[in-house]
Amino acid sequence: MSMNTLKIDDNTEGDTLTQVKEIMMKVVDAYHALCTSGKWHVNHKRVSLIVCWNCGEEGYRCEDCTKAKNQSNIDAAKKKWQSSKDSGGGSGGGKPPQQQ
Repeated sequence: MSMNTLKIDDNTEGDTLTQVKEIMMKVVDAYHALCTSGKWHVNHKRVSLIVCWNCGEEGYRCEDCTKAKNQSNIDAAKKKWQSSKDSGGGSGGGKPPQQQ
């Protein structure tokens, strides 16, 4: 079984946060390269995307959303999440995000 390795330079300059950000950018680039080449194999049934309950965009939770708060969207998404969880369709392990 072969494994792809992420090459990280030891001569990264800057404070710890800057170094972590640089490493994370490399990790994201490597992930995208694996996904687009068809080499990222995961059981998609067990993967859930983070979707903002406020605006519906992927990649962040509603408490991190920079758009105007839309309580009706948040309530609808929370109800959908709860329904999915109750029917066994969701991960069941997550918690609804805290209200802003």
